[in-house]
Amino acid sequence: MYLNRHGKIVAEEWQRTGELRDEVSLDPFIVMPDHVHGLLWIYHSDEEESPNHSLGSQEGGHKMPDASGEEGREARLATSSDLPPGLEKPKSGTLSTIIGAFKSAGTRRINEKRDAPGERVWQSSFHDHIVQNRAELRRIRHYIRTNPQHWNEE
Repeated sequence: MYLNRHGKIVAEEWQRTGELRDEVSLDPFIVMPDHVHGLLWIYHSDEEESPNHSLGSQEGGHKMPDASGEEGREARLATSSDLPPGLEKPKSGTLSTIIGAFKSAGTRRINEKRDAPGERVWQSSFHDHIVQNRAELRRIRHYIRTNPQHWNEE
């Protein structure tokens, strides 16, 4: 996939997401002509985490591999349901706030380049999926890496 200037901005902002947030580790990511695919890990160190937010537990669970395939830290899975109901401010460190910041930064930079302040760049929502096991993680990583090869088949 050859990125135009807007695609390059999106890729740069994804990388910045991992650089700016200690709690985030990036996995495969690809910018496609009309969408993006990416995996990320969100780590939290507080002890109050619910067991259903963790891929592994201290009691015999396993740690998920990081992008290199090595076993990494236990991951707390933050999903769009972490967004507090009503008019409350979104919780810092949730998937919703992380993706929102990524999209906001990309939108701001793209609109500066095209001199179009306030124009929409992204759809308002995003699709999230909790990776359940190593086999699924391998399948999704492969899908993301090979997605450009299948673009013309659609």
